[in-house]
Amino acid sequence: MATFLFWVLAGITIGSAAFIGATRRLIHAAFALFVCLAGVAGLFAWQGADFIAAAQVIVYVGGVLILLMFGVMLSRRSTAGLTDLLSEDSAPVTGVVNALPAALVSAGFFAVLVIVFARVPLVAAIGEAQPVGTVLTPTQAIGIQNLTAYLVPFEVAGVLLLLALIGAAYVSRRPPPQPRDTGAKKIALLDSHA
Repeated sequence: MATFLFWVLAGITIGSAAFIGATRRLIHAAFALFVCLAGVAGLFAWQGADFIAAAQVIVYVGGVLILLMFGVMLSRRSTAGLTDLLSEDSAPVTGVVNALPAALVSAGFFAVLVIVFARVPLVAAIGEAQPVGTVLTPTQAIGIQNLTAYLVPFEVAGVLLLLALIGAAYVSRRPPPQPRDTGAKKIALLDSHA
């Protein structure tokens, strides 16, 4: 049953990732990214990394992806401008031009992953067994590390995210730039008085 669950989650993740690369519609890619990230969170949970799975759902699925969806759906781009942008005359060249470099880069990353997994012994990756009384859950270990050894970087990251949020709010609330006055109003006003 566990192997079946792994293959289902892996199939969902890989299938939705392939759909992201294959679709031409941005909103469909965003929805497929939602499914892909949820599948990755499911794989983390399946492996027993409960904290990373929860962080994946909260940060990526709950935060970044929802922000992307709002950005796509609430953008001020008109549909007429979008159809002009995607017309056949102005469409970017795709196909073999982009597929060949993408395939080469993907094959290179795959080769690096295979080499790394082949050279790292499984016992070294897992580590030595700890006595029964001192075993911490992954969530406890990460929490202790974040609040002791990594307290300052943890707080700096929090302040940096707060500043990014304030900057995004400032940029979004700024009024749109006013068109420059070319003097046409002044000439029309002078003509009306003459």
